[in-house]
Amino acid sequence: MNTDKTLLKRQLAAAVAALDAYFNSIFFPLLTAAVILCCYYMGWDMFSIWYIGISGTLILLTCRNVLPLLSLLLFLNIFISRINTPAPMNGHEPSDYYMQPWVLVNIIVAISIFVVTAVLRTVYAARRGAVKPDGMFVGIAVFAVALTVNGLFAADYDAMNLLFGFLLGLTFVVAYLIAAGGIKIERDSFVKVALYFVLFSAVLVVELVVAYLTYDNLIVDGEVIRNNLRFGWGTYNNMGMFLNICIPAAYYLAIKLKYGAPFSLYGIVLLAASFLTMSRQAMLGGTIATVACMIWQLFATRGGERATFAIIYSCLFCAIFIGLGTMNEQLSKFFASFYSELDSGSGRTEIWDDGIKNFLAFPLFGSGFFAETLESANLQDGINFLPPMYHDTIVQILASCGLFGIAAYAVHRIQTIISYFKNITRERTLIALMLATFLIVCLLDNYIFYIMPTFTYVFLVVLLKKSEGKDTESAPKRRDFIVKN
Repeated sequence: MNTDKTLLKRQLAAAVAALDAYFNSIFFPLLTAAVILCCYYMGWDMFSIWYIGISGTLILLTCRNVLPLLSLLLFLNIFISRINTPAPMNGHEPSDYYMQPWVLVNIIVAISIFVVTAVLRTVYAARRGAVKPDGMFVGIAVFAVALTVNGLFAADYDAMNLLFGFLLGLTFVVAYLIAAGGIKIERDSFVKVALYFVLFSAVLVVELVVAYLTYDNLIVDGEVIRNNLRFGWGTYNNMGMFLNICIPAAYYLAIKLKYGAPFSLYGIVLLAASFLTMSRQAMLGGTIATVACMIWQLFATRGGERATFAIIYSCLFCAIFIGLGTMNEQLSKFFASFYSELDSGSGRTEIWDDGIKNFLAFPLFGSGFFAETLESANLQDGINFLPPMYHDTIVQILASCGLFGIAAYAVHRIQTIISYFKNITRERTLIALMLATFLIVCLLDNYIFYIMPTFTYVFLVVLLKKSEGKDTESAPKRRDFIVKN
């Protein structure tokens, strides 16, 4: 009997080790990208849900380092297909797929299994001392409280303020606890993070190219009708934001990998794709991110490598200026939608004015997320749980959460800046650039409050925090990718 138990334990340990090795290999994010992309076009949303749910649960159960969860969190943003989307698509009525009882039951079961496993994993990590109430966590917890009490004492207080604020605050706290308790900084951790984002961006680029090739009435008389550039999981603005935050990852791999130079060119591809989304905020964010990354790359390389990149970028910019000069008329027509409502930012200035008025009316805790705002502010068609947004992080917090909210957010923001400067490395600069790009785009939108991007944001913050006192170049290693010596 003892022999059988010993054998069973060995087999179980071998299975756990095999799953750990698989999830921490390049094959897992590659397969995830392929699965999500195929299911998107086949309309197999339920398969995607269970793939993400089961994979996430197994990562929590078998992996010493839960960093691979980040790959799943990225793809969780974009798994909803055009066939089953609850939002109207190019004149087609919204699908009721996600309102069907069997679909809702499957989603609840999948989420419940993952949540229970995540709670058990976090409790286990806390008992082992892996989860500590550090300053960063306290800052996030206070911000979560500010989100929860949004609109307190405001006239016509809506109960949805409490529900949405609590769930949003809970997302910040839970994501931090899961990441802080399970992520371990290893020598190849940041290469993995960069590869997760690059593979994620590759799926986005494919979907964007397919949209241009197959969408009806997307290009009319040489002009892109950007309102028709919608995906099952979001609009052209969402696509642009995701592409933007992936740009630093491409340049980090160009710097870090032994044969990573092609990733520099891929960074240019991501910038071009950002422009093709016709999202003005993505054009701005992508341009800032690309220029910053190019400067970073030139400083991070040496000798002939630096000269090579300098020559390549100089030639590239010359080619761009020549192209703009020779194709000015065609490009102006192609990007005509870019110029529409440019002075008001598609109505954003009115929305911001409305937000400031709501703040001044109830300055302490704000007027709440579900206060009276312009209906045009809500870009989440078909998803009524999300409140209308002010399309600016600062205005949103002021209007919805008041002085308490903006003070809590300011403390959190200062904590992340101080954290970066405690230990400036290439790896931590990657995280800082992705966070900065995300926050820049959020000055024209509110992705940080859209629940799923919130998870990704918090995971990046945890990576920044956990690497404060580590030399990421010589951190403990397990299965290294090929990097420069």
